[in-house]
Amino acid sequence: MKNRFSWLLAAALCLSAGAANANYLIRADDAAGKLGDTVTLNVFLESGDFSYGGNFSIGFDASKLKFNDLLGGSADLFPLALPSTSAVDLSLANFGVPPFSSGLLFSVLFDIVNSTPGDTPVAISGFAYDDQIFPNEIPFDSITPVVTILAQQGNVPEPGVLGLLGMGLAAMACFSRKVFTITG
Repeated sequence: MKNRFSWLLAAALCLSAGAANANYLIRADDAAGKLGDTVTLNVFLESGDFSYGGNFSIGFDASKLKFNDLLGGSADLFPLALPSTSAVDLSLANFGVPPFSSGLLFSVLFDIVNSTPGDTPVAISGFAYDDQIFPNEIPFDSITPVVTILAQQGNVPEPGVLGLLGMGLAAMACFSRKVFTITG
């Protein structure tokens, strides 16, 4: 009987951990900018209790984006970032009571370092620690928000500048006219 109870308890814990995973959902808005701009990707907790905190991995194309900064979504969420060339490992601790259950988790700021227009995905994955007696790592579904690099707009001279240039060329043409005589 003891053996059956242990198996039932273990099965119930496994099922509850699997069910909890389905309730944890994050999302992020896309961002856009051009060369030299700083863009912000906001990551939100849509559902689940972010009781103690969690860890995230943020991957990006280093030839297009450069990590700039990381901000917690509220005063209770404390971020610690370990950036590398093309990824950021993030630990996010929750110091608030009651558990954080929805809203802005964190914001990642990137500098755009490439002027080639197009989309570049940012891969975000991670897990939260639950608030059971024996904390489990409950993974979030991975998300891939997009940073769109916009085309640079060139500087066009003002019409007055072009008009003055044209008048100057016309004046030069008038004064440089040569008179040829045919002798013969």
